[in-house]
Amino acid sequence: MKIPALFAKFRKPGSYAAVKIALIYFLFSILWIRLSDNVVSLITENTKLITNLQTIKGSIFITLTTFFIFFLVEREIRKKNRLIELLNESNKWYNLLINNVPNVDVLMVDPQKEVIVAQGNILNKHGL
Repeated sequence: MKIPALFAKFRKPGSYAAVKIALIYFLFSILWIRLSDNVVSLITENTKLITNLQTIKGSIFITLTTFFIFFLVEREIRKKNRLIELLNESNKWYNLLINNVPNVDVLMVDPQKEVIVAQGNILNKHGL
């Protein structure tokens, strides 16, 4: 998925999800303010009643957005935790395979040529 240029500085893992949540919250807020102001203006023109309705409207907004943000953040946390579980499970199977298959040499290096995993006779061959 291509990230829009506006969000280029948010390319760190998890940042895009945070931006997405912020945008949803922003759009929800704008819609709530515009629609609820229209409803209040239809109900009355009494300034004292409008003030009371605006206070109630603000309380409802805070309550709804608290639950909404909690739901979105909780969903992102669940996704992250599921990915961590999958990685741990994959790592467990990988370790079982490597540790239990005889005569297997494993050498994994990262793009900077640093050794990540070295196991088997390869260690002796290269003096590791």
